[in-house]
Amino acid sequence: MGQLRDRMETDLKLGGYSPSTQNIYLLYARRFAEHFMPSPAQMGEEQIRQYLLHVVQDKKRSRETYKQIRAALIFLYTVTLKRPTEVDHLPVRRNKVKLPVVLSGTEVDKLLAAIRSRGFTKRHRCRERPAVSKEARFQYSGAYGIEKAREEADQVPEVRVV
Repeated sequence: MGQLRDRMETDLKLGGYSPSTQNIYLLYARRFAEHFMPSPAQMGEEQIRQYLLHVVQDKKRSRETYKQIRAALIFLYTVTLKRPTEVDHLPVRRNKVKLPVVLSGTEVDKLLAAIRSRGFTKRHRCRERPAVSKEARFQYSGAYGIEKAREEADQVPEVRVV
């Protein structure tokens, strides 16, 4: 895979891929070639699908790793080998659906009791931060607020040192 690797590396550099992406794509292309032994130029869609199945089932790689391997092989066959039909229909792994954590009734009661015992109530929070009317917010914001501050600064009496 020497010449093919060099050509893929050149294509990655010309494509403006980051050095880390170049290393990852070259690594996965090499592992693909080592898995079957002949050059990737001599392999086709069936070998690509077998390798991806091997990665998922036997190696138990994560979804993110699968996506990187798939992207590397798509780049290899589409750009370097100019055979996009070999990788046109590679499946994309679905996201694993994570179910939300649902609390039981007793857990909800304990949670609410803990909140109440620490004094976190709506009234408590309102006392900490009083409501400000829209007019007051407008008055102290923007240019009007700056002019108001300047006027107040001018009204401060001077202190004479004797």
